[in-house]
Amino acid sequence: MPPPTKAAVAPARATVSRYHLELRVLPSGVQARDHGSRNGTRYQGSKIEAIILPPTGGVLKLGDTEVQILPSDVPLTLPPSESDHF
Repeated sequence: MPPPTKAAVAPARATVSRYHLELRVLPSGVQARDHGSRNGTRYQGSKIEAIILPPTGGVLKLGDTEVQILPSDVPLTLPPSESDHF
């Protein structure tokens, strides 16, 4: 098994803690673990401390921010941005 990869995503939202959540890819699926955040992590409306997401993925709510976790074989289609600069 390859070594774990670390990545950081930092949404600029007051309801998302600096170290809010850890995601790990395990043989059994993607594990989501809340790091004791102030506003919590929810899956399907229930507050969670840790969960293995189903193979189809799922939506986690961090404070008021939603994060969608999808399997790598699911095509992702994004509309073109309406912004003219970034």
